[in-house]
Amino acid sequence: MKSVAGKCLGVLLFVFSLSCTSFGQNTTGTILGTVSDSKGGAIANVTVTITNSDQNVVVRTITTDEQGQFTVPLLPVGRYSVKAEASGFKKAVHSGLVLNVSDKLAVNLTLEVGAVSETVTVEATSLQVDTQSATATGVISGTQLKELSLNSRNYAQLVLLVPGASDSGNADQIFPGATAPLGTNLITFQINGNRREENNWQVDGADNVDRGSNLTLLSFPSIDAISEFRVVRGVYDAESGRSAGAQINALGEPVGQLLLQPADRLLAEHRGGLVGCGPRLGPVGLEVRGRRLQPLLRGGSSPDRLERLRQLLL
Repeated sequence: MKSVAGKCLGVLLFVFSLSCTSFGQNTTGTILGTVSDSKGGAIANVTVTITNSDQNVVVRTITTDEQGQFTVPLLPVGRYSVKAEASGFKKAVHSGLVLNVSDKLAVNLTLEVGAVSETVTVEATSLQVDTQSATATGVISGTQLKELSLNSRNYAQLVLLVPGASDSGNADQIFPGATAPLGTNLITFQINGNRREENNWQVDGADNVDRGSNLTLLSFPSIDAISEFRVVRGVYDAESGRSAGAQINALGEPVGQLLLQPADRLLAEHRGGLVGCGPRLGPVGLEVRGRRLQPLLRGGSSPDRLERLRQLLL
């Protein structure tokens, strides 16, 4: 009996170790910084509020340490604003921050002497330099994914936008799926001169490489299902491993936005878009106008399911 229990425990520990490796890849970002006064002195115990500008929701409230520093990890990608306030100083707000996957954004705030009711606002520039890491990365945004012309709607093609990327294959396009007209669909990118078999592909941090030749992928998510993807091409951080080539991590869209994206595009041709028709979380799952989405999207081909959703929203 003890031997059986020991074997079961060993199996459970092995499975747990595998699951831990899948969570090793980061799918969030970090905002950190220092709060100081006008003379450069650090200010402790300052209340720092992190707000998601896309949702207009406060996601984290913390206080600075004795050195005036703060760190807010595990933030979902999106647009943020950072507010700092302390007694005897004007409020300082840094808005327009864009946080991408695995980013470490440094936001240093300066508090001026004055009433708390007064606010000093700083708008972030479109170019944000990562001063916290030497990792060489490139981020392909959701706008690029959905607006750039792709002859096969395969997100992997846009890896070639990253500096140091080249394609050693002979095909003029990458097909979506495991097969191509003339055989297996191979991903033959070389990053910074590394072998094409040494790239590590992930989806939301989970492994997406079909092991063997290491030239095929397990899945090709639709470009409508990806919010952005990040290509690490050198000076890897601690979370990266397994391969000496590029680390490519695709981040999925939130479920509500993913469900309505195709309908948005269809309705834009007829009504100029959707207004107030977003999904809500009901007692038994996601709902649109009081109807459950799960039965609505079950059965039939993808165009049929999309048409049922479009009719509901009209």
